[in-house]
Amino acid sequence: MHYVQVHTDPDVYLIQVPFSNYKLDSTNCYVLIDKGEALVVDTGAPSEDGRIYLAAALEELGVDPAQTSFFLTHLHLDHAGLVDALVPLDAPLFLNERDYRRTQPAEVQRRYEALYRALVAEGADPDSARCSIESRSQFSHIIQKSHNLVFTKDGDAITVGSRTLRVVDTAGHTPGHQALYDPESGILFGGDHVLFVLSPSIGLFLSEPGAPSKADDSVQTYLDNLNKVRALNPTALFHSHGPLREDIDERIAWLYAHQQERAERVLSLVCEHPDASGFEITKLIGFNLPHDTWEDVSCVQRLTLMEIGAAFLRHLELHGKVEARIDENGIRRYRPAC
Repeated sequence: MHYVQVHTDPDVYLIQVPFSNYKLDSTNCYVLIDKGEALVVDTGAPSEDGRIYLAAALEELGVDPAQTSFFLTHLHLDHAGLVDALVPLDAPLFLNERDYRRTQPAEVQRRYEALYRALVAEGADPDSARCSIESRSQFSHIIQKSHNLVFTKDGDAITVGSRTLRVVDTAGHTPGHQALYDPESGILFGGDHVLFVLSPSIGLFLSEPGAPSKADDSVQTYLDNLNKVRALNPTALFHSHGPLREDIDERIAWLYAHQQERAERVLSLVCEHPDASGFEITKLIGFNLPHDTWEDVSCVQRLTLMEIGAAFLRHLELHGKVEARIDENGIRRYRPAC
């Protein structure tokens, strides 16, 4: 069989769609079935092996994609990569509009140019920043077909059989990351918001017209949404990578403390290296990577790390703990706030 049943009442089935990446070998996708209706949560990464695996699992479960709804926690390649290959164009596809907009060609170009400028302003080598951004941009336009898109936001309801599930805004990993909660059973489809196999990366949120300044603070957004999920007290967490576990509250507490410790680490580095650039600080943070030097890190992974460093510096700046000055070359240099 290509699936494992992980919950009853409602019936939930786990499908581990093959996916090879840093520390990961699959994406946990789920099917919820109630009263003859089905909802698929995430589709996995785009590969022929993955498509065959997911299609076989749905067939074994008696799930007809044409009669099924689909929900995306976010629009990273390993979660939405099989949408065009497997989701029928008429099937309801629930997703967040902000994440979707970020994957459209014109917006991808605008956003990556803005990200390039932001990283160069943090002191990143322009060639390295461009290499990193171009390595990722080829994976950005994930959904290209004209699907039956249904944009969802925090508090929206999705009905499957007798179940009314609630969309929960869990932004942080991406600006539009969302989870799906069943108040009746307490189960939560959490995507990448809370993981056990690794700590989810926190992206750099670029300013958007009309958005308050605090909307740029992806670190605080992630922490606030950890508390939101913890307050739900889910009975089961169906996350996206690695084995399922029951110590949910303990893991949320660990992730919260871990991100706070990272913020303190970045602050201490600013104190130890006054007037260092953001890029210089980022390289000193000490990420858990199987590489001896920064130069050994792949371009696409390097971009993730640069975003994390910039996100934490922005978090500290918005909270008044560090100050940035712009040097004669346009590079942001940091000092602890007095």
